[in-house]
Amino acid sequence: MNPVPSNPLENTIVALIGFAGTGRYTIGRELCERTGARLIHNHLINNPIFSVINADGVTPPPAGVWDRVKEIREVVYQAIRELSPGEMSFVITTELRESNPLDHLAFQNLGRTCRGAAEPICPDSSDLRSGRTLPPRGRSGAHRHAQIDQP
Repeated sequence: MNPVPSNPLENTIVALIGFAGTGRYTIGRELCERTGARLIHNHLINNPIFSVINADGVTPPPAGVWDRVKEIREVVYQAIRELSPGEMSFVITTELRESNPLDHLAFQNLGRTCRGAAEPICPDSSDLRSGRTLPPRGRSGAHRHAQIDQP
């Protein structure tokens, strides 16, 4: 049984932005426990594609991988807009690299999903500036080890 959230959110999307290993999942999970929001972690969107291409983080992915990830992301955002109850809130994790226009486009698309307030939060801005990727600590899961770079 889930405890009653201590600070419930309504009709809010919180975007946690950062590289792998900066704590987006951990922070997002804690926010959801405290607010009753639903967690949409970036691996929820990436893993269906990573699974079918056997992503290992070493072998370059085939052309078109990020186009397919973008399609899944759009379907998830569309479901939030069209199907979820209006009062429902979400914590969404994503990367936003200054050098990658696809990341900026994905964030703009997230903005169109918002029905209420959107709060972008960077768990560790020093990692964002350096572009450093930290190894995951204490978490295992499908493709959690795979760090596939976008073009």
